[in-house]
Amino acid sequence: MGQECADSNQLREYIARFRPVLSVPERSLGPLDDFDRFLSEATVRLFAGAMLDIVREELEVNSGEEEVSQSCLHAKHAETMI
Repeated sequence: MGQECADSNQLREYIARFRPVLSVPERSLGPLDDFDRFLSEATVRLFAGAMLDIVREELEVNSGEEEVSQSCLHAKHAETMI
């Protein structure tokens, strides 16, 4: 349980620090403070989607849009497989 708490704490710190960039609403941070329960699938999808959006935006800045669209489509498909 100690490692799980440490992992949850690191995830919470990451999300809290980069929340403005990730466009994660503050109300979504609550589940990260509950160490007695696992994160819900909806919460994990929210955080994963926010991180993928950052990657997509970075790719758009550094490469062509068509390539980014294909990469995002593949990433979103992989996300639904989780």
